Amino acid sequence: MPWVSWWEPLIRPTVGLVMATRGDASMEDLLARLAERTREARQKRGWSQEEAAHNCGLATRVYVRIENIERGDVLLSTVQHISAGFGIPTARLLAPRRKRSSRPARRTRTR
Repeated sequence: MPWVSWWEPLIRPTVGLVMATRGDASMEDLLARLAERTREARQKRGWSQEEAAHNCGLATRVYVRIENIERGDVLLSTVQHISAGFGIPTARLLAPRRKRSSRPARRTRTR
C-alpha cells in the first residue's frame, strides 16, 4: 500500500474541480452550471427541493439558494455534498456542456 500524506485526501477532490473549471469560466458561469445541473438532477429523480436538500445533507435554505443562484459563496464541501447526494462526479456538476456534433444522425438500414 503506497504511503499517502495526511493532506492528499483533502486535495484529491479539488483536482477534478480544477479540471472542470479550466478556461475562462467566471464565477457566475460556474454557479449557473451548478444550479442548472442540480435542478436537472433533482427533477430527473422527481424530488422536491426539500427532499434533495435532505439527500445531499444540506439545509433546505442553502439548497434552494444554490439552485436559484442566490448564493455567491458556495463552498467546495457544499458542492461535494451535492455531488454525493445525487451520485454525480463533482467535476461534472461544473463542467461546460459538450457541444453537439453538427453531423446528421446515422441512418439505419431496414430490410
